Amino acid sequence: MPERPRVGISRCLLGDEVRYDGTHTLDADLVSTLGAHVEWVPVCPEVEVGMGTPREPIHLVAGANGVPSADARVRLLGVTSGTDWTGRMHAWARTRAEALRQLGLSGFILKARSPSCGIRDVRVDGDERSGRGLFAQAIVDAMPGLPVADEDELHDPAARRAFLTRLREEYKRALTSGNFRSALGFSRTTHGGADQLGPAKAGHYDVSETALGRLRRSSRRCYRRRLRRPWHAVRSSSARHAARLAGATGHPAGTANGPRRGPHRRLAGGDGSAV
Repeated sequence: MPERPRVGISRCLLGDEVRYDGTHTLDADLVSTLGAHVEWVPVCPEVEVGMGTPREPIHLVAGANGVPSADARVRLLGVTSGTDWTGRMHAWARTRAEALRQLGLSGFILKARSPSCGIRDVRVDGDERSGRGLFAQAIVDAMPGLPVADEDELHDPAARRAFLTRLREEYKRALTSGNFRSALGFSRTTHGGADQLGPAKAGHYDVSETALGRLRRSSRRCYRRRLRRPWHAVRSSSARHAARLAGATGHPAGTANGPRRGPHRRLAGGDGSAV
């Protein structure tokens, strides 16, 4: 279970030089203010989809045969060459958004007005309406209700406080519902999670598909080892858990829901005979 809310963020905002021109847009105030309260999960859609750095800039262009972008339908094209990235970005973004959903994110901070990451007010050439970046659209579709904002919005102190409150509420909701699949291996301490996640940088981890694959394999190995444990070891572990539960609930172990029974013990009838 993550010790702090996990928050996705556009990599350029953390200072990574992944923009089309090889620069970054580090938002030092935002990162330092929120960084103490969250665990960053960085993503750069344009690099991860294979565009490279530096690269030709891209833009959204209105088209009836395009993909959804807020209220518009668009295609994602290279500004000079006209290279069509629509299909590749659309497919990749949905796969990536689902992988991020399984991490148990509590929120996402996206680069403002980016054709891949912009959550609002993204220019669409050939349409009076503004659009939404294709990766941002995939995040909204995969995780309805997730707190999502861009760095411009969070420059307002009141908006930043409200966003942090929503993050904490989402984190608590997920904890209560047991919705964190990350408990299987994505935390820093479980099953060597930090090593499996790859190199740490400023409190965030590499969660590429390669790293996620390593985590899944590690979790499966741990599960198989647990299945091979002898029964007396499982009983011992269960007894310790029951004792801790008894201390927390005030019920003697084995009495909260009737006598404790297990597959090692045959049930007895009312007269003490085995049944």
